[in-house]
Amino acid sequence: MSSTILSFFDPGLLLLSLSRLAGSVQAFKQPAVTAEIFVGILLGPTILGRFFPHAHAAIFPDDIVQKTMLETIAWLGYISFAGSRT
Repeated sequence: MSSTILSFFDPGLLLLSLSRLAGSVQAFKQPAVTAEIFVGILLGPTILGRFFPHAHAAIFPDDIVQKTMLETIAWLGYISFAGSRT
């Protein structure tokens, strides 16, 4: 059970820390979403999955429970973002 919870928090913490670190794009007068998109491309199957597939599989395991948890968090984020715009 603890490995499931840990594997749930790993990608989120990694994405959050890397997007904050990449927030230095604001020095180039770019919005923070630019850094977040860049980090998403870097950690996704485009870069990390192609060149380092074992690291990608360790961060984002191909487990149905893991995928369901990430999908739920994504929907909650979308709902809270869409709800804040109304």
